[in-house]
Amino acid sequence: MTILQAFLNRPARLAVLGGYLCKGFHCLSTWDGPHRKPVARLKATLNDPSSFEHAETLVGPVDDEGVHALAMKFRASNAYGALILTEAHGLFRHCDCEVIDLIHD
Repeated sequence: MTILQAFLNRPARLAVLGGYLCKGFHCLSTWDGPHRKPVARLKATLNDPSSFEHAETLVGPVDDEGVHALAMKFRASNAYGALILTEAHGLFRHCDCEVIDLIHD
């Protein structure tokens, strides 16, 4: 039996891990909180990708189709060079954390 199997065989730990996974936290960075795949997608559309600063990420619980809702606040330079706070909203798959849809202001 591997260490992971032993960990998963304990009901209390399985409940904790199941709750963690159900909430979609397994797709978020443990370092600073954002979901890396939407961040990469957002940076590709920004006027100045290097100006991106993550502020907050909120994730909804997984639905019956295996999809999470995502709301992310971030700062980035606009066309005039001013740093503004804006939001992005989207959906990502629970199983592989792939972004399905992403919209930002």
